[in-house]
Amino acid sequence: MWPCSANPSTRNGWQLVPEFHVSQAPERRQVLDLIQRRLGCGRIQENHARSRDTTLVFVVRNRVDLLERVLPFFERQPLVSSKQQELDTFAFIVRSMAEGRHLTTSGFNQLRAIALRMNGDGRYRRVARSTHPESSEAICRTPNQDR
Repeated sequence: MWPCSANPSTRNGWQLVPEFHVSQAPERRQVLDLIQRRLGCGRIQENHARSRDTTLVFVVRNRVDLLERVLPFFERQPLVSSKQQELDTFAFIVRSMAEGRHLTTSGFNQLRAIALRMNGDGRYRRVARSTHPESSEAICRTPNQDR
């Protein structure tokens, strides 16, 4: 899950953007095609457009698809890896958003904090933590902007 995206029309200027990803090398695209057919949603795209990385990624951003297709599938078919805990956290965030918890400042900050701890504490995310964890500002910067 990418924790946030700039959106000047929102109260904080940011919004939470839940996004489910599965990536594969191009020669294993059939795995992504199978997942897409099975779930009946999402899209397959280059993981890093305009780069030398040729990895492909299956992406689902539509919240209804996440709630009605992706999460129920993985609840019926749990992962047999450490990713299951990440999926459980992701499910909590998506369902909390469906309940509107992200619409209050405190709810937004709580869900953002949880999201930032996902995926190895954000090891692969282009996000910088604010020096003020309670702030919803300045959490989405590329690593070069941190210097």
